[in-house]
Amino acid sequence: MQALEYIGARRAQICNLIKTYPHLTNLRVCDDMVAGDIPGTVGLDFIVDDDPHTNLFELGGLQANLEDLLKVTIYLKTPDMLSADSREKILSDAKPL
Repeated sequence: MQALEYIGARRAQICNLIKTYPHLTNLRVCDDMVAGDIPGTVGLDFIVDDDPHTNLFELGGLQANLEDLLKVTIYLKTPDMLSADSREKILSDAKPL
């Protein structure tokens, strides 16, 4: 199954989940995973926007809840966590849910 199919089948659940984190918005899947298959050992890379009130418990909670829902390892980052060298490319290639 392709990554976007896999995520798309659970899109409504993911969107409901992100609503429970008021300081986190605009969840996107990184482009390097969009074209790939979902083997059992590979994770999914997500980018999420945060605001100044976000704390690590919220990021960790969202990551853990996404892993429970999708049954794969989730790599969750905010734009500020990306290296300056590749930030613009990664953000422009990321696909919104």
